Amino acid sequence: MKTLTVWFDYISPYAFLAWQKLPELVATHDLKLEPVPVLFGGMLKHHNLLGPAEIPVKRNWVYTDVLRAAAMEGLMMQFPPTHPFNPLHALRATVLVAQQAPDKLDVVVTDLFAAAWQASHDLSLWKTVAGVLANHGLSFTEEACNSDAVKDQLRQNTESAIQQGVFGVPSFKLNDQILWGQDRITHLDYILTHGDPIDQELVAEALATPAGIQRA
Repeated sequence: MKTLTVWFDYISPYAFLAWQKLPELVATHDLKLEPVPVLFGGMLKHHNLLGPAEIPVKRNWVYTDVLRAAAMEGLMMQFPPTHPFNPLHALRATVLVAQQAPDKLDVVVTDLFAAAWQASHDLSLWKTVAGVLANHGLSFTEEACNSDAVKDQLRQNTESAIQQGVFGVPSFKLNDQILWGQDRITHLDYILTHGDPIDQELVAEALATPAGIQRA
């Protein structure tokens, strides 16, 4: 059984869209799904990037794009009360679920995504996260979710992803290849069905191409 790693942050509407399509991909190809919560803001800081919602013209495009994508998939989607929002409560709770109740990880992730992107609840509030956990019989306290051990694990998740070449969410790892973006699920399906069509020699040649323009 092959493992498909998915790095995600609830702050990303594209991660929400990807999560809706993963069950079919996993079932079709008999995959073991490994969900890994990471802090997208940490990735942006590491790579000295602004988030899409921090660039006004890109924000307008992204919000329109994700709502169109949801409509095309027949998904009900609405934005949370604020965006970007602080995802730390939700991410840390997810880390704790992975550690102490891994059998409930997938459903908790599903419901936290739904709380933000379908029910328009505020994941930056502990009470929102606690409500989702309670629905699955989990009584983790805010203190437990914000323990040093949990914080360290989320930090390690993010740093490990960065070290493997991840710069955005959602990102996927399959057969040691990293793919980025919810629209790459079709690529994953193709690779799993037909094999990876990419010519690594052409990739090496492309990466060796010198830059013709240098930023001042």
